[in-house]
Amino acid sequence: MTGFKVCPLGVVLGAATFVRLTWMECKSSGPDSGPPTESFWMFFVRWTADPLTAIYPPAGLITAAAYWWLATRRRGPRTA
Repeated sequence: MTGFKVCPLGVVLGAATFVRLTWMECKSSGPDSGPPTESFWMFFVRWTADPLTAIYPPAGLITAAAYWWLATRRRGPRTA
């Protein structure tokens, strides 16, 4: 994997994490943490409007890039 493939993958995984966490929050958003009273899509639109949700894709990008960089670093002189 190259860095140009890993970075978009990190963004997609960060966004997928946001969708998964929103799904879990939606399922416990009803009265007394019960079933929701609105559809998932209405809940998703409300939660997407929160400025803090913009952190998930960049966080995925940074994490994927850091892991890729650490995994591809050379540890010393190469021996044949």
